[in-house]
Amino acid sequence: MSSEQHLQHKRQALQKHYDLQAQKLKRLRHDYAIAADTLVRFQLEKQIEQTEAELHQLDRQLHELELSVSIGRLYRALLKLGYRKQAQAFRKFIQTHSIAAFLIYSSY
Repeated sequence: MSSEQHLQHKRQALQKHYDLQAQKLKRLRHDYAIAADTLVRFQLEKQIEQTEAELHQLDRQLHELELSVSIGRLYRALLKLGYRKQAQAFRKFIQTHSIAAFLIYSSY
């Protein structure tokens, strides 16, 4: 299994877990809305806070995985375009024509 496939598999598992937690949060909020006992409402409130925190954590992990996958795709695309050769040519240009490189950079 390639690293991208592994990341996709991990993302799918995290997404399933996220969906389950979102469903749990929805049910907890529903139960909180109809609960009459203050002790039960307090317990539900704490469970809602914990579930929201876990959802936030899962959302952050999903975002990081999606970023990793997109960075990998970008890197492979740059390699197909000959990024390394272009970077080496640019370094050589900077070393030989440092003033011109400065003027090009400062014009942006």
